[in-house]
Amino acid sequence: MGESLESLFRSDYMPHGHCYLWKPEILWLNVISDVMITFAYFSIPIAIYYFVKQRADLQFKGIFILFSLFILFCGITHAISIFVIWHGIYGIHGLAKFATAIVSCITAYKVYQSIPLALKLPTQDSLKAAYEKVNEERIERLKLEGKANEEAMLRESTNIAHVGVFAIDENGKVIIANDAACQIFETSKVEIENIPIQELIEIKKISQKNGKSTWIKPSDLQKLWQLQFDDKIQDKFIHIIYAVTQTGHRVPLSFKLTSNESNDSINTGIAVAFASFQDISEQLRYQQALAESEATTRSIIESLPIGMHVFKKNKNSFILSGYNNAAEKILALDHKQLLHREIEEAFPDIADTEMPRIYKNIAQKGGHWTNQAVDYEHGNIKGVYDVQCFQSVKNTAIVLFEDVTEQIKAKKAIAAKELFIKTAFNASITGVIVYSFESNKIEFVNESFTEITGYSMDVALNMDEAAMANLVHPDDKLHALEHWQALKKLDTDAMAHINYRLKHNSGHWVWCLAKDVVFEKDATGKVVRYMSSFLDISEMKAMQNNLIKLKESAESASAAKSSFLANMSHEIRTPMNAILGLTNVVLRMDLGAKQRDYLSRVEASSQSLLSLLNDILDYSKIEAGKLRINKEVFELNFVIDNCTGLFGFLAEQKGIEFVVSKESSLSKYYLGDPIRLSQIINNLLGNAVKFTSAGKIEMKVSRVVIDDVESLSFKVADSGIGMSQAQAELIFDVFSQADISISRQYGGTGLGLAISRSLTHLLGGNLSFETELDKGSVFEVILPFSPADYADLSNVESNTSTVDFPNDGSAGFDIVEFEDVKALVVEDNMTNQVVAVEFLSQLNIESVCVNNGLEAINAVETDVFDFILMDLQMPVMDGYSASKVIKATPHGKDIPIIAMSAAVSESDIEKVAASGMDRHLPKPFSLLLLFQRLSEFLSHKKSNVRVLPSSQKWDLSKFPKNFNIADAMRKVSDDEALYLKLIQSFADDFDHRASSVYDAFGQGQFAVIQRYAHTIKGLAESMGANDLYEEAKFIEFEYSQDNFIDPAQLFEKVDDAIASIRAVHTTKNHTIQPIVGGGRILALEYLTTLRTDLANSKFVSIDDITKELSAIAEFTDIDFIDRFISALKKLEYKTCVTILDEIEDGMRKSN
Repeated sequence: MGESLESLFRSDYMPHGHCYLWKPEILWLNVISDVMITFAYFSIPIAIYYFVKQRADLQFKGIFILFSLFILFCGITHAISIFVIWHGIYGIHGLAKFATAIVSCITAYKVYQSIPLALKLPTQDSLKAAYEKVNEERIERLKLEGKANEEAMLRESTNIAHVGVFAIDENGKVIIANDAACQIFETSKVEIENIPIQELIEIKKISQKNGKSTWIKPSDLQKLWQLQFDDKIQDKFIHIIYAVTQTGHRVPLSFKLTSNESNDSINTGIAVAFASFQDISEQLRYQQALAESEATTRSIIESLPIGMHVFKKNKNSFILSGYNNAAEKILALDHKQLLHREIEEAFPDIADTEMPRIYKNIAQKGGHWTNQAVDYEHGNIKGVYDVQCFQSVKNTAIVLFEDVTEQIKAKKAIAAKELFIKTAFNASITGVIVYSFESNKIEFVNESFTEITGYSMDVALNMDEAAMANLVHPDDKLHALEHWQALKKLDTDAMAHINYRLKHNSGHWVWCLAKDVVFEKDATGKVVRYMSSFLDISEMKAMQNNLIKLKESAESASAAKSSFLANMSHEIRTPMNAILGLTNVVLRMDLGAKQRDYLSRVEASSQSLLSLLNDILDYSKIEAGKLRINKEVFELNFVIDNCTGLFGFLAEQKGIEFVVSKESSLSKYYLGDPIRLSQIINNLLGNAVKFTSAGKIEMKVSRVVIDDVESLSFKVADSGIGMSQAQAELIFDVFSQADISISRQYGGTGLGLAISRSLTHLLGGNLSFETELDKGSVFEVILPFSPADYADLSNVESNTSTVDFPNDGSAGFDIVEFEDVKALVVEDNMTNQVVAVEFLSQLNIESVCVNNGLEAINAVETDVFDFILMDLQMPVMDGYSASKVIKATPHGKDIPIIAMSAAVSESDIEKVAASGMDRHLPKPFSLLLLFQRLSEFLSHKKSNVRVLPSSQKWDLSKFPKNFNIADAMRKVSDDEALYLKLIQSFADDFDHRASSVYDAFGQGQFAVIQRYAHTIKGLAESMGANDLYEEAKFIEFEYSQDNFIDPAQLFEKVDDAIASIRAVHTTKNHTIQPIVGGGRILALEYLTTLRTDLANSKFVSIDDITKELSAIAEFTDIDFIDRFISALKKLEYKTCVTILDEIEDGMRKSN
């Protein structure tokens, strides 16, 4: 077998069909044929493969593929045959044929195998029938799709439209409605489609020829179709649709119905007509508004006060075609006769003017023409008219005219008046300018302006605000700018004044006095122009400056004089006090008659000299402005009684009747300065007694109301020497009396009434008098002192009793004792602490004392207080600073702080309030005033009521000499024990302190001196040490003005006051020895009496009770007696009562 195959491939046997003997022509014929056969055999499989690839649904794909391979192998065999001709590779050629044979056999097999299946394929007739059926189904589907697309396109196209559209079928049903239609009918497509159009609309036809209208019922579709599609009828009617919306509204619509010409026949479901419509509500409203506007315009034209003519060009004519009522009234012509006449014929007076030509030109070409002064005269018509002409429409001109005859006359009158004013301005010696804020320019200047400033009118009229400001002196510029800005807000009738320096054109400065007024305001009230008139006051200013220098020189001399008088008075008063004091002491000794007479004369002369010095000192203080007025609550009767008591005694000695009458309606307490009031009354009463030798002196006190202000009137009438008219004119001049003889006969400085009048003015009052020579005088002082009603405490809650002040002074008064109240007293002076603590103790208030503001802050942090009494001037930290710190803390912000200060001016009280303090308590204060202040804060505390004792007569031997005891006792509510405790505390606290404080003066520590004087002033006023008070007040004031004078006199007066106190109230060492056998009953009686006196605050001297204490000491421990004496020395009467209770309890227990 192997040999056979080998011989097959290696045999030299020439295959069939090949011959080496072939001619070349035959050879190439075979080659070309094989090439073509190869190309064809290769192309056929490719085409078959492409066909099979494209037909996925083709059956018998395998046979097609095998057939393609068979043809492909045949092509390969022919290709190898060409190659074998020249190369003789017959083995390969045989293999190719062998492969072709295998493929041929497989293909033949598959063909025979597929014959049964092929026989089952449909025949041509069945295929044709199936094709026709499919084609019919496809056509039907295309028709449905076309209809759907057509409906979709129709819906889409109608939805785009801004008008409502209905597609209507042959039955009149709406088959398509666009969005606009649904919006108009206020419904949805689902609800409106398939609804007969008859249910949606009603149609009104209006004839264009005769204007008649009829209604077409929606159910009459045939007539509706006829109206829409009949060419003869269609253009003769305008149709208005009224749509009935879902909510029942009738909406007017413009309506048009068109047929669907694309349908030759009516088919079910196909639109046979289209209805388009649009809401014309706004259009109808606009038409109505237009009609109303035209009617309004016609009404306005008829109502205008301005005449109107309408001219129309009609071919070659230009005629009057219209007019209004005002035209007839202005011209007084019957215009009906002028209608349709040529303009020249209707108005002959303008025929020869340019006006007809102008009117015709405007009617044709448009434009506007105005003439404000047209003279017209024809027949009875004569006047000047303001005429305007403009085109309304083509070939129509409107002419408006107004009679301005009177206005022209008024303008001429105004022009004449302006000329007159301008002439008057130019003739004035004052410069005048008119300035406009709108144009920021000077609009008018007169000739005097150019003369005063040196600037020409042209230069001045170009000045703006900046240029004017540059002419003002630098020192006056800011004031001038503020003045000009203020003019913008000036009232029409107001006038503004200003002085400033203006730079002259030559360079020097001119002083100007200007008065500016509003010249014009706009409709909103804004100032748009002002007028300024000014004078050159340069010479007057020079004179004024000279006068100022002279005045300053005079004031300086007067101040020097006043200072000299004040200093001299102080210097003289010191030895005078010594003279008076020593004289008084000597007069108490045993003296001979002659010595006593001489010393009495010395004392009287000294008193007279001291009175003169006091007058000089007071007037010098008033003149220098250093006399201060205090404002405090005082008892009116007390002041009056003090004044009248002395002068009543003097009048009695001279045999003169002295009468005092007081109006019953007077209040008990008033607010004012009692010291200055006393000084005024004393001066008036003193003069009355001095200048009256016989007859009567009467003083009347009453209430008066002047300008709605309640005041007090003090009227002093005498039957003395009186004054002549010439003498009366000099009565208030300083250092003068009626004449020289009076001065020699009666004495005095002539300052009394001058001082009284000055004090009255300082108090805000008035001093007047009436006099007649040899018959007497009447002086009246009216002072605005207002009542101070302490009894009115109606705002205090029901658990707080009111203070009751008796009018007759015979009984005591009720006062509240607060419970569970604790106070912090901040005071650097021990004496003031004693007063405050004693007053608080009487109100049953527990108190804690600290010495300065820093200690107060620490106390508030560690303890709880219901209120704080705060002094203002203290070392380390003052009351102002301490109050600010305390109020800034969480635990101190709600604690009431009451300032204690002798400073009572408005600025002082404002400073107190600014530091956070709640109230102000003036020093020295009374128990009643303290109670009033506390009642404002402590009304919620429970209270008991007790009766304080009434005023009583005091043992004057216990009080220091030269003190105003009555005034001092009033300040401590007539509490004798408290007053004695006060003066004892003062003596103990300030004794031997003068030297250490005086050293501060030498070291330049002037603040220490001022604070010392402030403290002394308050204490001296409380004690009634008037001389010491005045001296301390003087030193404090001088130091507040940085006039650090030597305070030696103040320290001398402090020592004198302490000496006076020591003379009657010296602290001694008391040693009590028990008396054996005195008796228990007697000791208990002594104890009971002593306790009663102390409980009633009656002053008890240790020297007066030595026997009683010795009797008590037999039955108790001596330690109780020592404690009692210690408390009594400090005037701590409550502690004394407590100790006596303990002693009594022990005595009764040991019995």
